[in-house]
Amino acid sequence: MKQLREKVAATKGSVRGKKRSARVPSGERARAAYARPAEALSPTSAPAPRRPRAKVRILEVALELFGVQGFADTSVRELAARAEVNLAAVNYHFRSKENLWLEALRYGFSETVLPCHLMHAQLVRAREEGTIDAAETALSNAIHIFLKDVVGPEQKHWAMFVRERLNPGPAMLMVMREYFEPMGAAFGGILRLLLPNAPQEKVNLLVISIIGQCVHIRMGAPTIKYLGGYEPASAEFLEMAAAHIAEFSIYAVRGVRGTLPPKES
Repeated sequence: MKQLREKVAATKGSVRGKKRSARVPSGERARAAYARPAEALSPTSAPAPRRPRAKVRILEVALELFGVQGFADTSVRELAARAEVNLAAVNYHFRSKENLWLEALRYGFSETVLPCHLMHAQLVRAREEGTIDAAETALSNAIHIFLKDVVGPEQKHWAMFVRERLNPGPAMLMVMREYFEPMGAAFGGILRLLLPNAPQEKVNLLVISIIGQCVHIRMGAPTIKYLGGYEPASAEFLEMAAAHIAEFSIYAVRGVRGTLPPKES
């Protein structure tokens, strides 16, 4: 009987040992057990950069070709070849050449989300500080942000916009609503801080004046280069032009403020 009990105990110990060996390793044993092979960590094994999706490639090419050649002189076949897609892909994503024009312009102006946020941040900061000096600084900063967005050398969508304004269509309305309207709201909010008791018409005219001065730097680039000898897209000229427009506008606002009756308490 004693021999039988010893035999059973030995069998249980063996089973317990097998169960312990099947447990998930921990500590150094775990790191050794689950370590990735050295070649898996090699830089050469990193996945290749993903190629932009077909729709994005079409939009990028459309921005370039439409901006340089215009709508009429850009064929869908040429565009598809440059984007390395077939004609069916263009039709699938955009349905028509006219809709592709609109969506390419929208895609280009979508890059202005950050400048718009930065301009509105200037408005928020000026409201929090609540002083004329803070509002004038916000206006100057907003003009710098807006002008550099309008005239920056990488802004291909502005070349399309120049063409769109010559023969306005649905795309022009889209740009007004999705780009100029929020930018104008930021300028209008800052100007309202500077002119709290001005008629809304006066504030609107000042917004139009500031935006017009900035947009003219792009539209009037040949004139600026000829008359002033400046390179309109250069960083040096943009800084100088932004400072000039800001100074000019702030002095104009001060002049308007001096003609207004004091705000009623």
